[in-house]
Amino acid sequence: MKIAIVGAGASGATLVRKFIQIAEKFNELQIDVFEKREILVVGQPYEPDTAEAIMNEHAQDLSIRADTPSDFLDWLSEHYPELAFNDAFPPRTYYGEYLSDRLLP
Repeated sequence: MKIAIVGAGASGATLVRKFIQIAEKFNELQIDVFEKREILVVGQPYEPDTAEAIMNEHAQDLSIRADTPSDFLDWLSEHYPELAFNDAFPPRTYYGEYLSDRLLP
């Protein structure tokens, strides 16, 4: 199976990771990712620009891991403990850092 993914932001990176996890279900798997920017995973809304632009969701609702709903809060506790509470609206750039930490490896 050949798959083309346009964009290597959070959605594109999540798709690549998922296809790699289930690769054994396919006889042959080829994934081509097309991204014009040098920044991977983060996506334009979460690029490092200003900490004054905040997320429009509470921190408790921003985990990218369905099996670990508190993952973003746990990450905040480690990196920005002053924002590690359920109702926080963290800066978009912090969410970009989180996405990079979780999806790039």
